[in-house]
Amino acid sequence: MHIKGKTCIGISPSKVIISVHQDGVKGSSLGDIRDSFIKQKCRYAAFFDGSDSSMLFENGKFIINMGQDKNELCTAGILFVKYY
Repeated sequence: MHIKGKTCIGISPSKVIISVHQDGVKGSSLGDIRDSFIKQKCRYAAFFDGSDSSMLFENGKFIINMGQDKNELCTAGILFVKYY
């Protein structure tokens, strides 16, 4: 069985939590992520694409890349920028 990547965002009264799990790597289940969001008092949550089209870009480099066959244009996306 292939392990699908996950991208999830939880919003609590005091913070935004972004969870990106790489495709093919064993990680948390959606239930685990849900429970974590509830524990952190998230009022809202969104669970995005459950596949290898999720990416994580941090400090000028990709930490998690999309799948090798994803060479088409991204039709939708979300970006969070942290200003220091």
